[in-house]
Amino acid sequence: MKYKREFSISPQDVSRSMRSGLICTIGPALSVFIAGLGLITGIGGPLTLSRLSVIGNSMYESFAAQFAAQAVGTTLGAADFSPQAFTACIFVMNLGGIAMLVLPTIFVRPVSMATTKAAKSGNSLVMRVLGISAALGSFGYTSLNYFGGSQKTLLTELQPKYVVSVMLGAASMAAFSILAKKKNIKWLREWSLAFSLIVGAVATVFVG
Repeated sequence: MKYKREFSISPQDVSRSMRSGLICTIGPALSVFIAGLGLITGIGGPLTLSRLSVIGNSMYESFAAQFAAQAVGTTLGAADFSPQAFTACIFVMNLGGIAMLVLPTIFVRPVSMATTKAAKSGNSLVMRVLGISAALGSFGYTSLNYFGGSQKTLLTELQPKYVVSVMLGAASMAAFSILAKKKNIKWLREWSLAFSLIVGAVATVFVG
């Protein structure tokens, strides 16, 4: 909103971007909320809320807390979950998440400068390449864990039902996007990500 005049962004584009952003955050927000409820029972509310608000990666936070508890001979929520185990969870969750904060700090600034320079010069191709590359890298990295049911990576063990789920989700996303572009269906373009997530989840239930 602050720089819409500087980059010649119309009010329609601003409202469309805000609407698309809100829609695309529904799925990740729900997953973080559910993981947060599970972590609260094991490590308490304050640590859970502080970690999920800083990182937001519910998958990492859950596994980090579990592995830290197992390393000291207990599990989350167990009767013998001692202060030492809680301290181990804090250290593992924070130290393991440093890379998630350091890498954006290093690379976000150069990427932001490149996009700003491209926008000022009117080179839309660079902005498209950066946007598409970021989306492919983000979703591709996240999808690798789901080929093995979120507990194994693509390089270790494949589980057929999860492979089918990921592939159907990706195929449905492509189909929704192509259909929306050909038929000029604006609402389908905005909801395509949410619909593809639902298709992948439903496929897992039926295939399993």
